Amino acid sequence: MSPLKTIIASVSAWSIVSFSLILFAFNNESRDPDYNYADEAQDFTVENISPELSTARFEETTFDFGKIKAGEIVTGRFLFHNTGDFPLVVEQVKTGDGGLMAHCSHAEIMPGGVGLVEFEFNSAGKEGSKQCKSITLKMNTLEKYITLIVQGEVDSE
Repeated sequence: MSPLKTIIASVSAWSIVSFSLILFAFNNESRDPDYNYADEAQDFTVENISPELSTARFEETTFDFGKIKAGEIVTGRFLFHNTGDFPLVVEQVKTGDGGLMAHCSHAEIMPGGVGLVEFEFNSAGKEGSKQCKSITLKMNTLEKYITLIVQGEVDSE
């Protein structure tokens, strides 16, 4: 046998012996033979670690109000459909700063149902600038967060 093969065989033999000793040490812990350790095991099926996800289809994800005068209030809405097989749950509706308020018509939309995100933008104090505001929805969809945009330009009075 060549010297290289001898070294490889020796290293392999030591590896097997070391691994066997480690397994023996871990398996030889004192355990109660009458205790059913399987009772402590948790069932980690997909159903138990992830909620039922649905899907949402929005008619539009951007609302452009064009040009308005400072102080005007713009209202609008985003229409969406539950295209999934499970109820679509709107867990949170959050807006950025700056005069935008929003809410969802329903917290839970059944499969095939329709929901609305209604908003109001107050342009007071926003004159002379392009505005781009966001509405973020937290939902039980694969994406989890969906962002809607409200934008336009506010002229001075």
